[in-house]
Amino acid sequence: MHFESNASECNQIKLPETIQRLPATVTHQTYTKEFVISSELKSIPLGLWFNHIDDVDRVIVNEQQIGSTGKFPPNFESAFRHQRVYYIPSEVIRYNQFNRL
Repeated sequence: MHFESNASECNQIKLPETIQRLPATVTHQTYTKEFVISSELKSIPLGLWFNHIDDVDRVIVNEQQIGSTGKFPPNFESAFRHQRVYYIPSEVIRYNQFNRL
């Protein structure tokens, strides 16, 4: 199963902010962020650390999946209490340009 977001169907929120409980009809959420990484960091391994995500995640940078924890339905498996660290391969990064998480 692949989840995609249509920008016209999304609400913008400013993070970090407490996300309030959503109705049961909301089965997943997608967050995006654009960022720039300086080419001065090319020689340094880069990654993302997430303390807690409720319940399952799939992390994509520039259309390349760099990690996932837990399982989406129909074989749902929660990974709520798991911290995540995902390495970002340097070939995925667009240095000195906008990247999309």
